[in-house]
Amino acid sequence: MVVSHPGAPWNTQTLVTVRVTDGSVATVEAAARTVAKTLAGTPIAEHDVYVYFDYDTPEGATAPPMHVGSDMLRPAAANLGLDPDAARESLRIRPADITRLAAEK
Repeated sequence: MVVSHPGAPWNTQTLVTVRVTDGSVATVEAAARTVAKTLAGTPIAEHDVYVYFDYDTPEGATAPPMHVGSDMLRPAAANLGLDPDAARESLRIRPADITRLAAEK
C-alpha cells in the first residue's frame, strides 16, 4: 500500500494505491476493508480517501501492473455501501465509511 497526498494545503483528501493479487470484485472489497481498518482512528480518516487498485499482469509478462477499472470498482463500491457512480478510477471512502467499514467483521 502506498499513501500519498496531492500536495497543496487545501487538498485534504489522501490517495492510497493498493497492489492486489487480481482485479476481482471480491479482492477489491477485501482490500478496501483492510485500508479502512488501517486508517481508522488516524488523522487521515478525518478526510476523504481515494483508493486506487493495481494488480500484476499474468506470470511471465513484462508489462507494468494493470489498473482495476470501473467494471470491477462499481460493483465493489455498491457491495461496500459506497457511491458506485463515483467509482471510475478509484473508490472514494468518506470518513463515515472508514469508520463503518473498519467496524465490520
